[in-house]
Amino acid sequence: YMGTRLQYSEVKSTVEVSNQQPAGPQYTEEEARVLLNNNLNSSLKFVERILNQSSYQKQYIQYRNYPEIKPEKLFEFQEDSKKKGGIRARNFASAQLTEDQPKNDQETIVSKLFNMKCSLSQGKTITYCDWNHVNNDLLAVTYGSYDLTPDCEGSIMFWTLKNPHWPERVIKTPSKPMSCSFSRANPNLLSVGFYNGIVAIYDVRKSDGKPAIENRESPGKHLDAVWEVKWVSKGGAGATDKGETLVSISSDGRVVEWAMKKGLEFQELMVLKRQANKFVKEETNEGLNFRLSSGFSFDFFTTEPSVYLSCTEDGTIHRCSKSYTEQYLNTYFGHRGPIYKVRVNPFCNDIFLTCSADWTCKLWNFLEEKEKYSFQSQDLMDEVYDIEWSPYSSTVFASVARDGRLELWDLKESLLDPIYKDKPAENAKWPMKTVVKFSRHNPILLTGDADGDIQVNRIHGLDGGNEKEENEKLIKVLYPNGYQRMSREQNESTA
Repeated sequence: YMGTRLQYSEVKSTVEVSNQQPAGPQYTEEEARVLLNNNLNSSLKFVERILNQSSYQKQYIQYRNYPEIKPEKLFEFQEDSKKKGGIRARNFASAQLTEDQPKNDQETIVSKLFNMKCSLSQGKTITYCDWNHVNNDLLAVTYGSYDLTPDCEGSIMFWTLKNPHWPERVIKTPSKPMSCSFSRANPNLLSVGFYNGIVAIYDVRKSDGKPAIENRESPGKHLDAVWEVKWVSKGGAGATDKGETLVSISSDGRVVEWAMKKGLEFQELMVLKRQANKFVKEETNEGLNFRLSSGFSFDFFTTEPSVYLSCTEDGTIHRCSKSYTEQYLNTYFGHRGPIYKVRVNPFCNDIFLTCSADWTCKLWNFLEEKEKYSFQSQDLMDEVYDIEWSPYSSTVFASVARDGRLELWDLKESLLDPIYKDKPAENAKWPMKTVVKFSRHNPILLTGDADGDIQVNRIHGLDGGNEKEENEKLIKVLYPNGYQRMSREQNESTA
């Protein structure tokens, strides 16, 4: 059924557009009436989900991290010659099915479970994804493009385990969506940043596909692509009792905070002014303070909810505060190209990661002027698009690059090489990987690429401890001789 016939979801989509598109199967009015019957649709949906559950049973068990049941294999009877009467004794052995056994060391760390894709996503670049905070299986994915071409339509798709071959819902958007984020305080709200500078909030409980609120008419609307949006808890550390605000960063050089009052009211947090980067030779100092720098990513410190990091196309990282909107607290130099992502370690807020077009990932301590470590595989000669810290282990992070590779690093094991690498063979070409995301509640790592394919991977053996243990583990790896937390000025004076 799954391999030879159209799925119910695809049939329904084809029927709905058959009158407008000449391509594809054509249905008569009577056939369309039968196929779109609500009772039939509901029954087919249940059948489709049952078939998917059956087809992916083993993968779903691994996804959920359920304990593996190893069936006992009954061997042939063997005669016990030591006992009178020739009593036979049964020999049992616990044996795992050979197809489930890892073939090499790489597969003992990461195993591929299944892919989430369909005809609607094929050929579209995945620009962002985010997990829902209540429904842990609900994944929102934005499909757009990184090409510097005129704006065009995009889509937002919501995926679950119920059907990896078709999304639960599809929202068509007039502009390319570049980023998204689920609210923690109101899990039904999804914020989306678009290529045309609009920030919109969707209520996923409604099926009309229209944003509940957007800033289209706001004077604070961004003038260029919104590369990241994020709900920020006012209380820090994921607290929701004090409410949330929405923050966005854009190529127009502005970081803006949005409040849901009468529509979306804005407050400008920072205007990203260019600063000379000594690592970029072609950069000049002339007129730098009068030009803006495109912002690509930001991340807040959970221990200081008013302080955040922002990164730019100039290869600079700025530590900023909501209280000081005219100047940076600190600026960090080290990258030689645009920085695409910055991520604060969830267990130790002193430490953060960046990835860049200069082929490297760098680890920083915000109290120190220079990067602590730089990570680059010997065979990597392409841009690193995304990074993500593991939510379970403080020393683990993942990265994806333009050449289609996925790398998993464990700083406790090695500071020079990743512990897992999935890359194309020599002379082979894979779609560039653009997104990497850990699941918050399951040992799952997702990657998204430029062909609209979400790959779901299972991680093995990288479980962590409690927050204090993970903090101590990371500090011990980075500072084996001891770590004394001082201000940046104190560190510079003792250096």
